[in-house]
Amino acid sequence: MTVISLVKVLHIGQAGSVLDKCLAIDALLFSISAAFSYTSMRGIRSEKLERYADQFFMAGLFELGACAILLSLEII
Repeated sequence: MTVISLVKVLHIGQAGSVLDKCLAIDALLFSISAAFSYTSMRGIRSEKLERYADQFFMAGLFELGACAILLSLEII
C-alpha cells in the first residue's frame, strides 16, 4: 500500500495507473493466500487448502517482484 501512495505522490501518470492495478491484484492474492492458510489450520481439507495457499502466495510474490522491476526500471 505504501507503493500505491508513493506512485500517487510522484505523479507518474499512466504508468502509475498500471502499477496501482498491479499492486491491488497483488494485495488480493496475498489476502486469498491468508484466507486459505487460516482455513487449512482449522482442519477442513487442510492439505488441499494449504497447497492453494502456497500457490496464491507464490503468485503474489512473483507479481510483487514484477511490479518492483517495472517501477525501478521505469519500463511502463
